[in-house]
Amino acid sequence: MVKIKTTKRNSANQAKKKIMTNKEMNKLADLIVMKIQDQQAIADENFKKDLEELANSHPDLKVGTTSQEDLVYEELANLKTDLKYCESIEDYASATKIMITIEKFKKKYNL
Repeated sequence: MVKIKTTKRNSANQAKKKIMTNKEMNKLADLIVMKIQDQQAIADENFKKDLEELANSHPDLKVGTTSQEDLVYEELANLKTDLKYCESIEDYASATKIMITIEKFKKKYNL
């Protein structure tokens, strides 16, 4: 364990330490934000390049976004497909569970 001996001289030096003013803190914060923005701009450009390379190497690739509503309807369609399959193989126990899940799903999303 290291012990630091406190003397009047050390106390005086600690008292002389400069505290940042609000103006200096704001200037530092602005510099940090600018640095982050610069790095994000570089990352964005690299991402665009990577995405372009991916699109060029896979011309049949579709890129887009899916809304929450689309995802809900897609999941509902998948459940209905599973239900039809279970009914076709006469697995009525599983079909009943899926039907209950569909009803809960419809209730949850007001469908």
